[in-house]
Amino acid sequence: MKLLVTTEKMNPQIIVYSREGCDICSRIKERIKDLGFEYEEKNVDEHISFREDWREAECDVVLAGYMLNDEHLPIISINGEFTTIAKALSALKEIKNGSAQ
Repeated sequence: MKLLVTTEKMNPQIIVYSREGCDICSRIKERIKDLGFEYEEKNVDEHISFREDWREAECDVVLAGYMLNDEHLPIISINGEFTTIAKALSALKEIKNGSAQ
């Protein structure tokens, strides 16, 4: 988890890939806000890469993130690294509490 918490410690780039109507997605996004972080949201249903040509640009990386997360949404990327929901929230708590080395 060191990479996640040391790169841009106080202002990590967070991307949350989610979908409308996903209760867990809503809860995780709210938790990220509660921790004091902003994030970019990408709706997988609108993300053209999910409907066409999975091999373009970041598509294969997003698919890998989806598989890492046991094929569940949301998919979370912190500073360009995909991780599980639990690890992402843990890393953000560390950043918030100032325990990132």
